[in-house]
Amino acid sequence: MRIRALLVAFTAVAGVGCGDADQVGAAGEEYEIIHAVLREPDVVSVQVGSCNAVQRETVIEEDTEAVEVSVLVEGDSIDDCLDAGLNIELAAPLGERELIDGTTGEPVEVHPNEDASIDR
Repeated sequence: MRIRALLVAFTAVAGVGCGDADQVGAAGEEYEIIHAVLREPDVVSVQVGSCNAVQRETVIEEDTEAVEVSVLVEGDSIDDCLDAGLNIELAAPLGERELIDGTTGEPVEVHPNEDASIDR
């Protein structure tokens, strides 16, 4: 059984090293997951390659073998920086399931909370 959820977070987030805010990416553009940390058994924090995004839509598809996450943003600049973490609450604990980046189709390594920090 697949579970599909849509989360929308309206947040202004601070990136590191961002440049000209006048350069804006396309609305609703997908961004690759750069880093992931398991915060709770059913909460994963992801960091994406957007810069100063003001709106995020996160599409989550879960089944017994994998959790696929696609992150869409609006209003980001195109400079080289990463937005802060986005907490994703799953319908069930991640457990042994793989986290799949919906943008690339590739598995993403999920770091345990005590070993890695998403806040850089």
